[in-house]
Amino acid sequence: LEQLLAIGETAERLSLLGSYWKRMALLKARPRGLPDVDACIVGFKEAYGRAVELSYRRDGTRDYYPLLNALDGAFLAAARGTGEAMPAERVRELADAAAADARSRFAAERSFFHAVAEIDAQRVCAQWAGLAGRQGDGPITRPDVQQALAARYCELVRRMGSRREQDSTLRQLRDVAALLPAQGAGRAIAAALSWIAERLSACESGPGTPSPLRSA
Repeated sequence: LEQLLAIGETAERLSLLGSYWKRMALLKARPRGLPDVDACIVGFKEAYGRAVELSYRRDGTRDYYPLLNALDGAFLAAARGTGEAMPAERVRELADAAAADARSRFAAERSFFHAVAEIDAQRVCAQWAGLAGRQGDGPITRPDVQQALAARYCELVRRMGSRREQDSTLRQLRDVAALLPAQGAGRAIAAALSWIAERLSACESGPGTPSPLRSA
């Protein structure tokens, strides 16, 4: 991927590099020579961030796919203490830009990924609010926020999307949860994300799913 990028940078190639670093961060056993988890998260965040800026220079809009991933990467770095917290206003501005790009693209093509990006933008804001303890901004640790997100995800997957597309959404929720620290706000947010993922996985099965987690 680095050799391809040396030939020519594209948002797609940078996004592939960001995905590579996320997969490396998720490895339980660290192969010899592989950077530690925090260094991989930095690579994840920076590669997607470069893809966002490239898409903005090229099209005048920020592509929602790398933007939402860059926000997840920045969130993880902040939660793990290796990155700076992002101001609430900036998080909302970028999440709104991602949602606007997704809506525009959905109007032209009724794609599951375009549709789910709006919900993901809401989730990103809720994650950051949970990390900062901003109750008024709807943190993901609040049961009503968890229920609302799970309901939106479930409503969408009942309407559209292949199993592969739905699994991609589940995987992102679980990946972010897996990379959060096991203490403090990170632990509570990871539990909330895991509950939403479990609810999404079971939403086609009807009753019998768990109650939302109580905020920590």
